[in-house]
Amino acid sequence: MSKWLIALLVFSLTINLAAIGTLVFFWQKPAPPPMEMPGLERAPGMGRSGGPPPDGSGRPFAMHPELQGLRSEYHTRMEPIGRELDAARRDLMRQLGKQPVARDSIDLALLKITRLQGDMERVTVEHFLSMRTLLNDEQWNRLLTMLEKRMPDFRRMPRGMRPERQR
Repeated sequence: MSKWLIALLVFSLTINLAAIGTLVFFWQKPAPPPMEMPGLERAPGMGRSGGPPPDGSGRPFAMHPELQGLRSEYHTRMEPIGRELDAARRDLMRQLGKQPVARDSIDLALLKITRLQGDMERVTVEHFLSMRTLLNDEQWNRLLTMLEKRMPDFRRMPRGMRPERQR
């Protein structure tokens, strides 16, 4: 065998071992724990691995019928607001692309976006208040804790996303 062929085989073996080592390393990392939602019970016979629920709903949890009704109503109310908000944002982008820039049109688009975002917040708060009547204190507190953890915090934004302090 020539020296180049041996070198090529050793190089190939090294690459394959590195790939296998990488796969083993990532397979040994534990999966993140599943997010538990208060008021949602695991369906009978469902393990942590998930899989399709027995009711065929596509959700890994069996949801109380009252909560399912609130969820459906919430999504029904949010959908048209979300579509209108998307359209308003696209309109704003079109306004920003025009030359010369029509400042009054941009201001109107911003007012519409602000109103729609406020409407979404209002619908969300009303949804949570409706959920509050169906959850016990422990479930409600777990929900609030989970929501607080998921809320964006301006102070924890990446460095390039926040304004630098003046010294």
